[in-house]
Amino acid sequence: MQSVALESAANGIVITDRNGDILWVNPAFTTITGYAQSEVIGKNPRLLKSGVHDNNFYSSMWQTILAGNVWQGEMTNRRRDGTLYTDDQTIAPVRDERGKITHFVAIKQDVTERKKLEQLHEDLTNMLVHDLGNPLGSIQMALESLANEPPDTPPDEHDLLMRTAQQSTTNILNLVNDFLDVVRLENGQMPLVRMKIKLSDLIG
Repeated sequence: MQSVALESAANGIVITDRNGDILWVNPAFTTITGYAQSEVIGKNPRLLKSGVHDNNFYSSMWQTILAGNVWQGEMTNRRRDGTLYTDDQTIAPVRDERGKITHFVAIKQDVTERKKLEQLHEDLTNMLVHDLGNPLGSIQMALESLANEPPDTPPDEHDLLMRTAQQSTTNILNLVNDFLDVVRLENGQMPLVRMKIKLSDLIG
């Protein structure tokens, strides 16, 4: 049952010897990396190295696990087809009955899509904050002008300030609604409707 559980795990699992040479991987490892089991047995996990991390990154990881501690962190790796992905890894040492480290077990989870989603949220938030600045500034300026305008201010100037404030308020509401639409789309709360359209209608 233990063997079946390891084979069926959704996360990639890698078992290496003390030197880091791969002894066993589960099918999820193949799904994540594109490497078949026969291609990695006896090899070092450095075949996944992306070049993103410097030597200090890997040295720190090895110091942690050789000291008998669990290492956990995110690592950018390279699949067999050359594409990069983000690996959320936990590497734990395995000891024998005398307490000597004999093997390492790594549990790998591909979090690439999650990282992209987090980046999208960050970009949207930054965009929202940036784009809200101009209309909020316009509203503030218009309201201050209305509050300080003299009694004999021409009606057309008064109306212009009011229209500026109203238009800026509408722009803010549109930005907020666009942001909420993206969030609903990501959460699957907004159904997509497929329909044929003419590109000329969009361009025109």
